[in-house]
Amino acid sequence: DNSITFAGTSAPVNGAAEDQLLTEVPQIAQDGPVEVTVNGKTATGPDFDVITTGTLEVIIETTGSQPDPDGYSLMLDGSNTEAVDVNDTAQIKNLDDGSYDLELANVSSNCTIEGENPRNLNIAAGETTSTTFNVECLRVLKNKIVYTEWSNPTKILAINPDGSEKELLYEESGITQIDISPDGKKIVFSSGPVTGSNLYKINADGSGKVQLTTSGDGNNDPAWSPEGDKIVFSGEDSNGDNQLFVINEDGSNRQQLTFNDFSAREPHWSPDGSKIVFDAFPVDNYEIYVMNADGTKPTQLTSDSARDQDPVWSPDGSKIAFTSTRESGNFHIYTMNPDGSDVQQITDNENSNRNPAWSPNGSEITFNGFDGSLENIYKIDSNGSGTVSEVTSEADDEREPKWASDN
Repeated sequence: DNSITFAGTSAPVNGAAEDQLLTEVPQIAQDGPVEVTVNGKTATGPDFDVITTGTLEVIIETTGSQPDPDGYSLMLDGSNTEAVDVNDTAQIKNLDDGSYDLELANVSSNCTIEGENPRNLNIAAGETTSTTFNVECLRVLKNKIVYTEWSNPTKILAINPDGSEKELLYEESGITQIDISPDGKKIVFSSGPVTGSNLYKINADGSGKVQLTTSGDGNNDPAWSPEGDKIVFSGEDSNGDNQLFVINEDGSNRQQLTFNDFSAREPHWSPDGSKIVFDAFPVDNYEIYVMNADGTKPTQLTSDSARDQDPVWSPDGSKIAFTSTRESGNFHIYTMNPDGSDVQQITDNENSNRNPAWSPNGSEITFNGFDGSLENIYKIDSNGSGTVSEVTSEADDEREPKWASDN
């Protein structure tokens, strides 16, 4: 006559041997002593704990040059459980048997999580379930002026608009034009001889170089689309004429946009992505044109005996900044309406000024200016008021400024 009870709750005897009884713990059993009766003799064992819950172990591993200084939060089934550091291990205990949704929350926009988030996990009583969140946090350029220094090797540098905190992002011989992705995470650039260059992109911290074009037919003047999914650029067609092309941001799906018998260069998207402004050499001089983003309906905006080049749309789409030699023979910065009307001269200093780029709020324009010996980076109010102020004052040629978004 054999029996087993757990804190007074009877349990079945599933088998017996000379020195053991086989049983299973009743689901309704509570913590307490085990009482065993064999052949009319009873013995009481030590107290036991009934384990009905499990543990979730969460490991967070973060890489990259700009981790979130505030860390993250763990959300279990939509409820905030606890704060965690960017590299941390946390345990969530006393979870009932069952399925749970775990989310790593409050992750900065410059960080990406490998795998599913949230993710579904099963918890078993008496066991520890472990999961790992691998997070990569890339550098984001915000309200920085990014430009090239034409030394050997060529450098891509970033600086605050007031000229402080200059930093090296990347260097490589042969870099010419650059642009910053709208989210500030990537830089695209052309590299190589002018007629044999290709396009590449890197992360904003200079890592992760990827080649985007392989044709080597003078791919230059790259510009990101407002959504960051496409890049427009200039390159030679099969006849050796400079035309405009577009690719996806990963280099795929190359399409030719222009089929003109003049040299088209320096494209830039409108803020809504519907149009592209560019300069071209129709007969004996550079003029500025605009077309639909698919290459249709090219329209000439300027018609002047001087050179009109370097067009770039303002953030709100109300103006186009460009450079022209129409007044003094030197290049100066001008603005006009998107239909070519209301041309206003913005700079009138002694330098030759090229490559304008708007500040994120449109109140200022940065550009590179040549003083007769060196190029440096400058800025001025976009309405032409005030004076030209210096951003850099280096003993090297500083060119091609781009102003990163402040979003």
